[in-house]
Amino acid sequence: MKTTHETPMTRPNIIYFHCDGAGRYIQPCGYPVPTPTFQKLAEAGVLFTSHYTTSPTCHPSRGALLTGATPHKNGMMGLGWNSGWYFKDRSWHLASFLRGHGYETVLDAIPDFDQQEAPYNIDLNPICRAAPSNREQHEETTRQAIKYLRGKQDGTPFFLSVGYSAPKGQENFNFAADFPRTDPEYVRPPEPMIDTPAGRRQWALFMDSLHFVDRQLEELIATLKATGQYENTLIICTPDHGFQYPKGKGSLYEGGVGTFLIMAGGGLPAGKVVRPMVNVLDLYPTICELIGVEPPTHLDGRSMMPLIRGEQDRLHDLLFFEQAYHYNYLPERGVTDGRYKYIRRYYRTRAEAVTNTDDPADYFIDDAGILDLPLEREELFDLTLDRSEWNNLLDDPRHQEILTRLRDALDRWMVETDDPILKGPILLPEGGKTGVQVDPRREQPRNVPAEKWNRTIHEHHCPFTVPQKERSSCH
Repeated sequence: MKTTHETPMTRPNIIYFHCDGAGRYIQPCGYPVPTPTFQKLAEAGVLFTSHYTTSPTCHPSRGALLTGATPHKNGMMGLGWNSGWYFKDRSWHLASFLRGHGYETVLDAIPDFDQQEAPYNIDLNPICRAAPSNREQHEETTRQAIKYLRGKQDGTPFFLSVGYSAPKGQENFNFAADFPRTDPEYVRPPEPMIDTPAGRRQWALFMDSLHFVDRQLEELIATLKATGQYENTLIICTPDHGFQYPKGKGSLYEGGVGTFLIMAGGGLPAGKVVRPMVNVLDLYPTICELIGVEPPTHLDGRSMMPLIRGEQDRLHDLLFFEQAYHYNYLPERGVTDGRYKYIRRYYRTRAEAVTNTDDPADYFIDDAGILDLPLEREELFDLTLDRSEWNNLLDDPRHQEILTRLRDALDRWMVETDDPILKGPILLPEGGKTGVQVDPRREQPRNVPAEKWNRTIHEHHCPFTVPQKERSSCH
């Protein structure tokens, strides 16, 4: 593969700093969340305010970033460690690609699937997982990253993946006794989250957890500066999907696929805010341009450098979204042009949708009656006038041309990318496991083997044709 730089030492180091389920809820994006380190890094680099992931669950999202390909193209259409989804081609992985260009690659991420998929030079995960509690595992992740940075003296560039499961799972997070805590009586969850006592408690925990992640980033940046590596290190900060609530993680709403992105160092300008929409698939080709190597041919995204340099005012006319599995089989597809978003579902009910998170019973979904709201198989939203996506414009006569345009664009994309859902239900891989909890009002088992789950999958899958009168039904 052709390269434009002959000396690997001239290439910047790369730190991929990621967290789980933060969406865009950080201080630089305008939310009252205490994340001063993210704010300083945004001011020192480039903030993307309309960044999207391709899929609203963890492994498909990170898989898209690390391969530069959509989930149904790269093969990671669900959880890798549990449900049996893996990459079709391990050579696509960013770590494999960078190793081929002289980088030392280091995995230091809790939790992650990467070591199975693309062996790194160094895997620090076993050390981190040995810590006795959730918080201490996260702190050990930071300590191991710092230890590596302090010992890095051979001059070869490195790719370091540092990841945290916080702020997701914050209800079980054992904060240190002296860690400042947010009083839920004095917060208001951002829309479309539910403003109830339980919702305020959940939002306060989220704020605390993200503040904790912000402190880990602060320690890493301090170490880079102390070791003289800061100026030659590209820092990429982004979460994998949105926060866990009914219109967040596990949905194609803004709360599920809208994520922040900050890039700093490695020759990028400071104080740049990029507002045109970009997505996670654009990171891989952007990295290739920044380190001076020709990108591989399988990539689905585009380099964001023309936006950063001010050479273009738009990178994409359309962005596409998809979901197949998390704990449940909840196939859906979506597309946005930046103003309007069209969502199409291949399943039946809202109850199925809200149970696609890790523990739906904890996400205050019953006290507001959200499970009783109807769920259309198609939805069209004006993201400018209805950012919370409550007003479905599907039947509005003024929006039929827009509906047809986006519906047709999604159809073309699915055909061009050989979307497997066009051929019928996407079955769970042999050896995989998933959940069958369809309605939180009744208990059903999780971790059901593929051979049992696939027998019932046809009951959950709804083939799609353009319906005119029965959009809410599935027969």
